[in-house]
Amino acid sequence: TSEIQQNIIGVFRMRQTVKSKGRFYGALADEVASLEHVGGHMVAHAARFISDCATFAFRKKLSRQQHAVMELAWAMAEIETAVTLCKKAAAEKGDLLAAQSRLWARHVAFESTGRVLSLFTGAGLDDESMAQLAATADQAKTLAWQRGALEDMNLVQGAITSA
Repeated sequence: TSEIQQNIIGVFRMRQTVKSKGRFYGALADEVASLEHVGGHMVAHAARFISDCATFAFRKKLSRQQHAVMELAWAMAEIETAVTLCKKAAAEKGDLLAAQSRLWARHVAFESTGRVLSLFTGAGLDDESMAQLAATADQAKTLAWQRGALEDMNLVQGAITSA
């Protein structure tokens, strides 16, 4: 059942992204980009990247490959949950939820870009396309965003163990 849902999510979101010319994930990115204190800028980066990738995968006919759709769907689902968490954390203004949001944003920015780059590399895409996607992913930036994760983890751990 979860594989069917994942496949449906991937195909639906890919079509929605292509149909909207990238505006679907672009709009999500715009919603959270300014919420830096809860990791919104990291999530916005991942959302814009997945938008480009969904369009690229559609044009390269990777949507016919179940594994490709599943990998894209996984990244899309993580990005969409991160958007929701960022908005919730920004509205609530608590330290704990903000730290949790930053931790998830870091994970999503790093993992979703890596997941999709790995997929495209495995699909044997040409070097020029891969270089363009890798530049958009900017893994060096997503790695740099991991700074401060331990501090946020300690804050979350303290809240959990003192409860």
